[in-house]
Amino acid sequence: MKKFLHTKLLGLSLLGFSAFSQAMPVEVTFNDLSHPEANRFLEQTFEVFLNTPSELDKQLSDDFVQVFGGGINDRTEFLAHSTVLSDSLLGAKIHFEDVNVDSDGVISEIHTIALTKKDGSEAVLRFLAFYYFKDGKLTKIDELNTLVKGSSEDSDIGSRTE
Repeated sequence: MKKFLHTKLLGLSLLGFSAFSQAMPVEVTFNDLSHPEANRFLEQTFEVFLNTPSELDKQLSDDFVQVFGGGINDRTEFLAHSTVLSDSLLGAKIHFEDVNVDSDGVISEIHTIALTKKDGSEAVLRFLAFYYFKDGKLTKIDELNTLVKGSSEDSDIGSRTE
Protein backbone atom coordinates (compact mmCIF):
# COMPACT_ATOMS: atom_id res chain seq x y z
CA MET A 1 0.00 0.00 0.00
CA LYS A 2 2.99 2.28 0.61
CA LYS A 3 3.77 2.27 -3.12
CA PHE A 4 0.19 3.19 -3.88
CA LEU A 5 0.58 6.35 -1.77
CA HIS A 6 3.38 7.32 -4.17
CA THR A 7 0.93 6.67 -6.97
CA LYS A 8 -1.59 8.95 -5.31
CA LEU A 9 1.01 11.72 -5.14
CA LEU A 10 1.84 11.16 -8.80
CA GLY A 11 -1.82 11.45 -9.67
CA LEU A 12 -2.12 14.71 -7.77
CA SER A 13 0.87 16.14 -9.61
CA LEU A 14 -0.71 15.14 -12.92
CA LEU A 15 -3.85 17.06 -11.98
CA GLY A 16 -1.91 20.30 -12.22
CA PHE A 17 -0.77 19.46 -15.72
CA SER A 18 -4.17 18.33 -16.97
CA ALA A 19 -5.79 21.61 -15.97
CA PHE A 20 -3.76 23.37 -18.67
CA SER A 21 -4.29 20.86 -21.46
CA GLN A 22 -7.52 21.03 -23.36
CA ALA A 23 -6.16 20.08 -26.78
CA MET A 24 -8.68 17.29 -27.18
CA PRO A 25 -11.66 16.25 -25.12
CA VAL A 26 -10.98 13.12 -23.10
CA GLU A 27 -14.12 11.66 -21.55
CA VAL A 28 -13.52 9.06 -18.84
CA THR A 29 -16.12 6.87 -17.12
CA PHE A 30 -15.85 4.05 -14.58
CA ASN A 31 -18.05 1.07 -13.73
CA ASP A 32 -15.86 0.20 -10.75
CA LEU A 33 -15.75 2.92 -8.09
CA SER A 34 -14.10 0.80 -5.38
CA HIS A 35 -10.62 2.35 -5.91
CA PRO A 36 -11.16 6.13 -6.21
CA GLU A 37 -7.44 7.00 -5.95
CA ALA A 38 -6.54 4.56 -8.74
CA ASN A 39 -9.43 5.89 -10.83
CA ARG A 40 -8.19 9.45 -10.35
CA PHE A 41 -4.67 8.37 -11.34
CA LEU A 42 -5.96 6.66 -14.50
CA GLU A 43 -8.13 9.60 -15.52
CA GLN A 44 -5.36 12.12 -14.99
CA THR A 45 -2.70 9.95 -16.62
CA PHE A 46 -4.76 9.46 -19.78
CA GLU A 47 -5.48 13.20 -19.93
CA VAL A 48 -1.74 13.96 -19.81
CA PHE A 49 -0.88 11.05 -22.12
CA LEU A 50 -3.29 12.23 -24.83
CA ASN A 51 -2.93 16.00 -24.43
CA THR A 52 0.46 16.88 -22.95
CA PRO A 53 3.17 14.44 -24.05
CA SER A 54 5.88 16.86 -22.95
CA GLU A 55 4.63 16.66 -19.35
CA LEU A 56 4.35 12.86 -19.42
CA ASP A 57 8.14 12.62 -19.48
CA LYS A 58 8.33 13.85 -15.87
CA GLN A 59 6.04 11.06 -14.65
CA LEU A 60 8.08 8.14 -16.02
CA SER A 61 11.05 6.40 -14.43
CA ASP A 62 14.30 6.43 -16.40
CA ASP A 63 13.92 2.72 -17.17
CA PHE A 64 10.22 2.90 -18.10
CA VAL A 65 8.86 0.34 -20.60
CA GLN A 66 5.52 -0.29 -22.26
CA VAL A 67 5.06 -4.00 -22.91
CA PHE A 68 2.35 -4.92 -25.42
CA GLY A 69 1.67 -8.33 -26.91
CA GLY A 70 4.99 -9.35 -28.41
CA GLY A 71 6.59 -5.91 -28.37
CA ILE A 72 8.18 -3.31 -26.14
CA ASN A 73 8.35 0.48 -26.32
CA ASP A 74 11.15 1.95 -24.24
CA ARG A 75 10.75 5.32 -22.55
CA THR A 76 11.62 7.33 -25.67
CA GLU A 77 9.32 5.25 -27.87
CA PHE A 78 6.47 5.54 -25.36
CA LEU A 79 6.82 9.33 -25.38
CA ALA A 80 6.78 9.20 -29.20
CA HIS A 81 3.62 7.04 -28.95
CA SER A 82 1.97 9.72 -26.80
CA THR A 83 2.95 12.45 -29.28
CA VAL A 84 1.68 10.46 -32.28
CA LEU A 85 -1.71 10.00 -30.63
CA SER A 86 -1.89 13.60 -29.46
CA ASP A 87 -1.14 14.80 -32.99
CA SER A 88 -3.56 12.42 -34.76
CA LEU A 89 -6.67 12.39 -32.56
CA LEU A 90 -9.61 14.75 -32.09
CA GLY A 91 -11.06 13.05 -29.04
CA ALA A 92 -11.22 9.98 -26.84
CA LYS A 93 -13.89 8.28 -24.74
CA ILE A 94 -12.44 5.84 -22.22
CA HIS A 95 -14.62 3.48 -20.23
CA PHE A 96 -12.98 1.54 -17.39
CA GLU A 97 -14.91 -1.63 -16.66
CA ASP A 98 -12.76 -2.93 -13.81
CA VAL A 99 -9.98 -1.38 -11.71
CA ASN A 100 -7.99 -3.16 -8.99
CA VAL A 101 -4.98 -2.35 -6.82
CA ASP A 102 -2.85 -5.10 -5.29
CA SER A 103 -0.92 -4.92 -2.01
CA ASP A 104 2.20 -3.67 -3.84
CA GLY A 105 0.31 -0.78 -5.44
CA VAL A 106 0.14 -2.33 -8.91
CA ILE A 107 -2.97 -1.10 -10.71
CA SER A 108 -4.73 -3.51 -13.05
CA GLU A 109 -7.62 -2.49 -15.23
CA ILE A 110 -9.81 -3.31 -18.21
CA HIS A 111 -10.91 -0.45 -20.44
CA THR A 112 -12.41 0.28 -23.82
CA ILE A 113 -11.33 3.40 -25.67
CA ALA A 114 -13.21 4.98 -28.57
CA LEU A 115 -10.95 7.28 -30.57
CA THR A 116 -11.94 9.91 -33.10
CA LYS A 117 -9.10 10.59 -35.51
CA LYS A 118 -8.46 13.89 -37.26
CA ASP A 119 -9.45 12.33 -40.60
CA GLY A 120 -12.93 11.72 -39.13
CA SER A 121 -12.58 7.95 -38.83
CA GLU A 122 -13.01 6.10 -35.55
CA ALA A 123 -11.31 3.22 -33.82
CA VAL A 124 -12.39 1.29 -30.73
CA LEU A 125 -9.91 -0.80 -28.76
CA ARG A 126 -10.22 -2.92 -25.64
CA PHE A 127 -7.29 -3.11 -23.19
CA LEU A 128 -6.17 -5.18 -20.24
CA ALA A 129 -3.37 -3.26 -18.53
CA PHE A 130 -1.13 -3.36 -15.45
CA TYR A 131 0.69 -0.26 -14.13
CA TYR A 132 3.87 -0.70 -12.03
CA PHE A 133 5.59 1.99 -9.97
CA LYS A 134 9.06 2.62 -8.59
CA ASP A 135 10.02 5.54 -6.36
CA GLY A 136 6.73 7.30 -7.12
CA LYS A 137 7.13 7.08 -10.90
CA LEU A 138 5.51 4.89 -13.48
CA THR A 139 8.07 2.23 -14.43
CA LYS A 140 6.10 -0.23 -16.57
CA ILE A 141 2.80 -0.62 -18.35
CA ASP A 142 2.10 -4.21 -19.37
CA GLU A 143 -0.91 -4.43 -21.65
CA LEU A 144 -2.80 -6.45 -24.19
CA ASN A 145 -5.26 -4.88 -26.61
CA THR A 146 -7.51 -5.80 -29.45
CA LEU A 147 -9.10 -3.70 -32.16
CA VAL A 148 -12.88 -3.90 -31.70
CA LYS A 149 -13.88 -1.47 -34.45
CA GLY A 150 -11.99 0.41 -37.14
CA SER A 151 -9.56 -0.07 -39.96
CA SER A 152 -7.10 -2.94 -39.73
CA GLU A 153 -4.45 -0.21 -40.11
CA ASP A 154 -5.37 0.86 -36.57
CA SER A 155 -4.47 -2.49 -35.01
CA ASP A 156 -1.18 -0.93 -33.80
CA ILE A 157 -2.70 2.29 -32.47
CA GLY A 158 -2.14 1.11 -28.87
CA SER A 159 1.63 1.17 -29.37
CA ARG A 160 2.21 3.19 -32.58
CA THR A 161 5.30 5.44 -32.50
CA GLU A 162 5.22 6.87 -36.04
